[in-house]
Amino acid sequence: MANANVKLWGGGGAGGASNSEAGGAGAYVNNAAYSVTAGSSYTVTIGQGGSPATNSSTPGNGGAGHRTGGNGGASTHAGGGGGGSTLFDTLIAAGGGGGGGNAGPGQPGTASGGVGGTVTGSGRSGGGGGGAGTNGGNGTGTAGGAGGTGGSTPTGTSAAGSPNNGGAGGSAAGTSGNGTVGETAGQGIGGIGSGGAAGGTSGGAGANGASGESGGGGGSAASATPTNGGAGGVPAGGGGGGYNAGSGNNPGGAGGAGMVIISVTTGTFNPAASGANSFTQSGGNDIWTFTSSGTWSPTALAVASMVDLRTFFI
Repeated sequence: MANANVKLWGGGGAGGASNSEAGGAGAYVNNAAYSVTAGSSYTVTIGQGGSPATNSSTPGNGGAGHRTGGNGGASTHAGGGGGGSTLFDTLIAAGGGGGGGNAGPGQPGTASGGVGGTVTGSGRSGGGGGGAGTNGGNGTGTAGGAGGTGGSTPTGTSAAGSPNNGGAGGSAAGTSGNGTVGETAGQGIGGIGSGGAAGGTSGGAGANGASGESGGGGGSAASATPTNGGAGGVPAGGGGGGYNAGSGNNPGGAGGAGMVIISVTTGTFNPAASGANSFTQSGGNDIWTFTSSGTWSPTALAVASMVDLRTFFI
């Protein structure tokens, strides 16, 4: 038995279409001493970012994961889907809420999924709620979808999308600290990731985060011109909202997918057998990274038998 440092992020919420809002970032959970045992298998399920609303009447779907995010609502302006939750064994990182359609921004994942963008008038649509231990709720023409419940307590604070039409996506917390909200007042720059990953500009995608850090939020309109929302960076960035300046259909940006990183002191387990997407060694630790769902199966290092040792000394 050994202690592993396990970090996981939920999927980011997507942006809505037309005059719409950005998605909230997924939650970040860092358990520094999770008990693991050689020979056991640990389920890893990666939460996917919500899909964006593609035009004013076609909402985004919730991201898949341990539990799915809710779908955006479909009214005059369509909402983005909520992010799916990420699972490592018993740990759950909740997804972010989808941005509303000409309504409020998606909220970030916490111990619950982020609430979808709220509705404050007619002809608008709520965003889908983020998944957690239960599925996120669907947005409607009168309300944002509720976030799922039963997630793990997050580490640090992930950010919502910025609160303006065609807003930019928020970023999640990570090793270096809290996430940040995308810029407002027509700047269109997504939230900077916890380790400095750039937010997208003028509809561009947020940059992916370095190991242990979150991705940047998706960008949106830098001025009052039709602009598609940019995708959130991986892991967990919120997608930017689409902005059409009163005509046309501009889709939002997709939320960034979640991630799981497992770190154990080098020499504890055999690094060859893991099931992870990638393996590195740094700072005296073996590090396994999952960007897609699978199973982590640590195995003990081979130890010379007493027969082998006796033969060696004869």
